[in-house]
Amino acid sequence: MKKRKKVNNDLSHQKISIAHHRNEFIRNLKEFCDKTIHQNIFLYMPDEAVNNLYKIRSQPIKIRTTKGVPNDTLIDMKRLITDLLKHKQIDFGVGDIACISLHDYFTNVLTLILYAKDLKIDAYKNAFKVKEILSTYSNMGDGDIYKKAWFELDNVAKTAVFFYNNLSKYIFVIKHELTSSINGRVGLCNCLDVYAIQPERTHVVIEGVKRPVFGVAFGIILPTPHLMYATINPETLGMPSGKPFTVFIQAHALNRLEERLDGIITGLLQFNLFDSLMKQKVCKSKKGEYLFDYFLFGKKVGYLCGNLVDDKIIIRTFLFITNNGTPEGEKLHANTGIMKEDKMYLAIDKLSTFIRSDIEKNEAVKNMFIKAGCASLFEIDDKVIFEQQSLKEKNNAELIAQYLKLLM
Repeated sequence: MKKRKKVNNDLSHQKISIAHHRNEFIRNLKEFCDKTIHQNIFLYMPDEAVNNLYKIRSQPIKIRTTKGVPNDTLIDMKRLITDLLKHKQIDFGVGDIACISLHDYFTNVLTLILYAKDLKIDAYKNAFKVKEILSTYSNMGDGDIYKKAWFELDNVAKTAVFFYNNLSKYIFVIKHELTSSINGRVGLCNCLDVYAIQPERTHVVIEGVKRPVFGVAFGIILPTPHLMYATINPETLGMPSGKPFTVFIQAHALNRLEERLDGIITGLLQFNLFDSLMKQKVCKSKKGEYLFDYFLFGKKVGYLCGNLVDDKIIIRTFLFITNNGTPEGEKLHANTGIMKEDKMYLAIDKLSTFIRSDIEKNEAVKNMFIKAGCASLFEIDDKVIFEQQSLKEKNNAELIAQYLKLLM
């Protein structure tokens, strides 16, 4: 008897919880309609129709995990995606609401779109009236707002991936799935499934030392989540055509990338690493090493220095565009006499020095870098910098100018 009573109590609590959730959903949707179409559709809907609306509703986006995703990363990623959905606004312009969050779009708006489009005018008494009131939403189905919302949802998934990708650990892929039910709940379910894939890791012997290296890759969604590896064609290196060389990178090079392009999150740096290598832009250093152009969102900021080892391209380090050993760095030295130690002292061997800096306002100092081929440093949007301390205005142009006077 005790067990039966407990089961009955559990069922009773479950029914109460469902009823409470339904009432809250309808209340919120009514408030939303009041602000947008300024009419209460529920005055014209029988209880059965309201229940049906609740059942087919568009549910909040659910983040699901697949095997192998570290739990702590998943928790952080869920928090990030939820915050992005609640804070990312898109233009709406319906009634009193000029902009709307992605969370509200994929719950309230999508629910009304689906209901309005599928509603038959003879479904119940006054159904034609409800359909007429909701015409704003039925006409929204394939419009600009609809397309923008899905575009921004894709951007949210990409942002989450960029924040957590790391070639030395995992590359993440987030796949979107639409389903009509999940865990017994009926309704439109938008799911973001998170996959974690470990890049290939191997060892190569360089200068007599066995070193770990990681495959340079980026996550691809279709046909199934997998990694695409960066490759270099032999012709790009001046060799006869043949099988492309897969690119690997040492941990040292990853560290130098973060050190010299400071203030930018790891995932973004490594995406641009992959993207730059796929562009196949290469020259040779005085030592005969390959220098692959590194672009930060299309702006050249340095080189990936590598060698061909065991039929693999091994990226051994990253050189900032002003560093010794780069064509621009050598030209900067030839024009000004500035040495490696001088560059370190003036901090002109890292990106943050050129972001929100007064160098751009000092024509003499700015032209010094432009003449050396470093104009791209002044074309970078400071929004790529994530560390707030790097966003403070820097006053280093005068120091550089005075220091150069001592050298000349």
